[in-house]
Amino acid sequence: MQDNPFVVLGISEDCTREEIQAAYEKLHKKYAEERFLEGEQGAEAARMYQKVELAYQDALDLFENKKKAEAHESGVADYSSIKEQIKQGNLSEAQRLLDDITNRGGDWHYWQAAIYYKKNWYDESKTQLKIALELEPNNAMFKDTLAKIEKEQNANNPFNNQQKQQQSEFNRTYQQNQQAAPNVGGCCDCCSSLICADCCCEMCGGDLISCC
Repeated sequence: MQDNPFVVLGISEDCTREEIQAAYEKLHKKYAEERFLEGEQGAEAARMYQKVELAYQDALDLFENKKKAEAHESGVADYSSIKEQIKQGNLSEAQRLLDDITNRGGDWHYWQAAIYYKKNWYDESKTQLKIALELEPNNAMFKDTLAKIEKEQNANNPFNNQQKQQQSEFNRTYQQNQQAAPNVGGCCDCCSSLICADCCCEMCGGDLISCC
């Protein structure tokens, strides 16, 4: 019969994931060094080293199964482990934990968006946030996150930057032309008026501008 993994690690069955990790690292380091000792002490350390490795995996499995059972009973998924895995950069593990959740409401799509964002899949991340908002239209966190991603994406878009630069150059040229326009316009308006007056005079038998 296999030993109780929590007993091997020296922790309670009501422990947290962090406590499992800390206990494992402590024992792993201890027996990893002692297994190279001579005689029975080294042999015993080698046996314990293997036992600790198995206990660590079994403890994690039991911990996750317990969390899933509690979430199923309460009807509310626990995303704290997923959040921690994303924070540590363990995106594959975060995705695995997320895929195990069957109740996929707004929060599920929010954390899927977070994983996609960490992978730099911005379009996929926005799609998941939009789904989350369809499920929870009044969720301020979903709205703010989507707005931030869109703002960041637009700021980093080289086509948008080029368009802004072209618009700025157009505005500058237009303003320069506007400043020069009154003098040119005044001259043109004066000439046009004189030509028009000359035509009227000629129709009446006179000639205001003799050269025309």
